[in-house]
Amino acid sequence: MNPSTSPTGTVQSVDVQLVSWSWQTRMGLDVAAVTRTPDRVWVQGRVQVQWDDGPLELAYRLECEADWRFLRLDARTVYGGDTRALELAWDGRQWTDGQGPRDDLADAAYIDIMATPITNTLPVCHATWEPGASQVFTMAYVRLPELTVEPVQQRYTLLATEADGRRRFRYETLGPAAQRQGQGTGLSGYHGQDSSFTAELTLDAGGLVIGYPPYWGRMEAARALAQNGA
Repeated sequence: MNPSTSPTGTVQSVDVQLVSWSWQTRMGLDVAAVTRTPDRVWVQGRVQVQWDDGPLELAYRLECEADWRFLRLDARTVYGGDTRALELAWDGRQWTDGQGPRDDLADAAYIDIMATPITNTLPVCHATWEPGASQVFTMAYVRLPELTVEPVQQRYTLLATEADGRRRFRYETLGPAAQRQGQGTGLSGYHGQDSSFTAELTLDAGGLVIGYPPYWGRMEAARALAQNGA
């Protein structure tokens, strides 16, 4: 824990955790710094992966309340010589992007960024869970590399909670929450939201993904450093 000063001049405790995941089925890396204060969680991350036609770079900055309720996303992609940016925010009543209100996202409670495991943390940490309970969420799904956003539905089921606080969830994609023509994922070999996909996710006691088969796995060296308090 390190002290910081809030905008009101109050000294706050700050916890910073570095996490990284490797892509198991192709070359890719996701590295994120998770900063927690008593009233906010910030995540600054960078993803570099081998996409279908070359390397893709994603930089993202998430702001959430302390219980991981989503507030704001700033993201940028570089792919094939094209740079795109996205601003997305939710104040608990209205979704907006850089162009204005997004009424099509009115039913969404969380965001999900394609090809990074960091946003699986939001529904796991913010929602209330009972053993064996399933919950269906409408998500504001951010497609890559376009950085377009659309509502999709996903189901999470709490399978087990281990003695060390780890939790296992069954994660299922249920398809678009609005009628449209399927556009695929934009990446061969990676699951999309247009058809059924199921995975068993393992998350640590803090709600961060350890395993997301068959795609993402927490890097052991980074996990060991975190456990040792480095």
